[in-house]
Amino acid sequence: MSKYDGEISMVDVSDAIKEIVQEPLNTDFKTLTRNFLNYFIEDNCVTLTFQELREKYVTRFDAEDSEFFTVPEDEDEFYKEICKTYLFIEPNDPSNLKQKVQSIVGDLRKIEEDKSKYITQLEDLKNKEFEEGKNYKEKLLIHFIKKQEEAEAQILSYIKKNLSTEINLNKYRSLNSFQLYPDFTYHYNFSPHIYKLEYLSDIRNKLGNVVLGRYYELEKLFRTDKTKFLEELKKDFDLEDTINSIKDTVTKNKRLSQRKELIDDILELLKDSKTQLFCNVVPQQIEGILYDYCLEFGIEENSLKNSSLGDKINLLMEKGNSDVDYEYFAFTFPLIRNRVAHGKLIEQNLDLNSWLLLLDLKSSCEWLLSDKLPTNKNIHFINNLSDTISLVEFIKIAPIIQSGIDEFYSDTRGKLGNQKEALRTRLLETDFPYKEVKLENKETVLENLRVLKKIGLNDQECKKIIDKINCA
Repeated sequence: MSKYDGEISMVDVSDAIKEIVQEPLNTDFKTLTRNFLNYFIEDNCVTLTFQELREKYVTRFDAEDSEFFTVPEDEDEFYKEICKTYLFIEPNDPSNLKQKVQSIVGDLRKIEEDKSKYITQLEDLKNKEFEEGKNYKEKLLIHFIKKQEEAEAQILSYIKKNLSTEINLNKYRSLNSFQLYPDFTYHYNFSPHIYKLEYLSDIRNKLGNVVLGRYYELEKLFRTDKTKFLEELKKDFDLEDTINSIKDTVTKNKRLSQRKELIDDILELLKDSKTQLFCNVVPQQIEGILYDYCLEFGIEENSLKNSSLGDKINLLMEKGNSDVDYEYFAFTFPLIRNRVAHGKLIEQNLDLNSWLLLLDLKSSCEWLLSDKLPTNKNIHFINNLSDTISLVEFIKIAPIIQSGIDEFYSDTRGKLGNQKEALRTRLLETDFPYKEVKLENKETVLENLRVLKKIGLNDQECKKIIDKINCA
């Protein structure tokens, strides 16, 4: 008896594949194919002759030859075609393993060379007399030495845990982008440049909305010809539009809005061509915005009171933040900020530096609009609620009702009030969809119901639903 009767859906095929994946992958194509087809063909596919199996497959899958699909008459080719089409695997070229080993050895050599180079640079720097920024340069080199060590550890872990597994996979190669049979590759293999100090970028955080090809063009110019870079940068960013964009962003976040008057005044300096004053004022505002962002991200204010710029960045990284460009704000921006904080002036390349700092200000303001921030997540959830949303999904609004929305976001706050009443009505008038409560979401559903019960929103009805779920 086949497991899946009726028309075959992609979900059915996917479920069958997931079960097949549990079998040892040193199984040959013939066994894999017959085990897979057993899910859909009533007869025991293991005992059918090849011709019987082929005919039943064609009938069950409606799989006549076409321009895009063939049903091979040769038995071995048939098994290969089924495995390629449905299981997303095909025979692997033995030379691939040799190439992979050569690639691993090459990567380990590059890592060792870069690590040795950075260690030498660090020792040379330590032997030099004190100079401005020396401390941050040392920290930067230590950071990249650690990145090389992390890359090396990745590869060694890959060799220990996964390379032998790949060798035993009967030389199968995954064709599936979702990696049902994963290509166990380490991160350094994909992005070696992010482990190299030479690729450290001072402008990456500023050009997030620039198309990739143009970004690489500007990055190259920044490294080779800053005058030409500035000319090209002004083609992508109009001064008036950039200033207006910052002003608009400031109005969308409560913490930023508290800086509105100050930020407006700073931007006027640039419009009035007072670039030196702009360059010497804006770094401290950016640090202040970083402070605001840390609070919005959920970092306790006590942790921030006596923290340096680097401390704030490290606190964010420890909590898994990815909005802030770690390497730029941990090692490069502090040099600018400290120069200003210690009473030294930014006097050189004022046109270029004013533009770079303007874009830093723009990107830092945009941090506060990130969907990673709890307040913004809540606002997004409320503003995108549909009338047809499942009740199980709808009750996710419970903790938002409990904590509330700040009056600054008045439109969303009004919507929250309306949705609260809509939820009250639905809990009374709609049967709760118990079938949607699965093992993986049960505790979340119960917690949301407990919150609703606690705040008195249909507390008796919520209690009944909670008891029924717990008894199921």
